[in-house]
Amino acid sequence: MSQVEVYSAFDYQAKAILHKTIVQRWKDVAKRFVFSFALPFLCANRIISFMGYLCNGKTDDFDAHLVYQVLMIFSIPIFCFIALANIILFFKYMWPIYVDKYKGKTKTITFPATHYSLPEFDKYYLKTDLPDYPFFEVGYDAYCHVKDQEIISIDTLPSSGALVAIKDSNGKPIDVIATST
Repeated sequence: MSQVEVYSAFDYQAKAILHKTIVQRWKDVAKRFVFSFALPFLCANRIISFMGYLCNGKTDDFDAHLVYQVLMIFSIPIFCFIALANIILFFKYMWPIYVDKYKGKTKTITFPATHYSLPEFDKYYLKTDLPDYPFFEVGYDAYCHVKDQEIISIDTLPSSGALVAIKDSNGKPIDVIATST
């Protein structure tokens, strides 16, 4: 049997996952913004300190104002490039989350799952035929509970691909340790 996709309205669990994903992605974006915008200024400060060191601390030979002007000329295009890169990353990572929030729908995909295990490493997986989620690492109890080729369903957010829930054929949630994408 191949996979089947069905769209449904948000439930409480999907809203909680969406909120958690939004908060986590905003934290990641904020860290990236702060680092990338602070980097040129930190580099400029180091360059000025190094130029003063090269001149042996003599203020006669070293014109800090001229160095500031040259650094500003070079840092403006770098700053614009970093800003453009951050805007592109924002639309890549944050925009799909807000599209999911606006639409208010989850995508449920049903498919047969096969067992795959590495007992020497104490790792147990459910193998899927989905390109976005090829394997789900599950605990031993969940691995034994789901039969080979049993139809299971995955609830995801359609645009962002965030995983909401995995359920067996009876509708019981399966605890997932990790996913491989």
